[in-house]
Amino acid sequence: MTPTFGCVILTMGKRPKEFAAALESLKNQSGADLDIVVVGNGWDPAPETTGVKTVFLPENLGIPAGRNAGAAEVSGEYLFFLDDDVVLEDIDTLANIY
Repeated sequence: MTPTFGCVILTMGKRPKEFAAALESLKNQSGADLDIVVVGNGWDPAPETTGVKTVFLPENLGIPAGRNAGAAEVSGEYLFFLDDDVVLEDIDTLANIY
């Protein structure tokens, strides 16, 4: 059975290269079905993302509130949070951790 993950990336938009790499590493995962949302904590991520949902928080509400805002927008058996400066090194990371 293929695991399903609700994935939340929280970002303030201040690390564009790192964010792009983090998002790509998540989008490239295999062996798992992903529902991905990018939460812009005080930053609108919509212009910088394609193929995923976005949530714009007009002001930075902090990490817990930002993650909660994203968690409310995704579904899956498991919930996965990825920081905007972290890259999943292997394409089957999520498939192997469930």
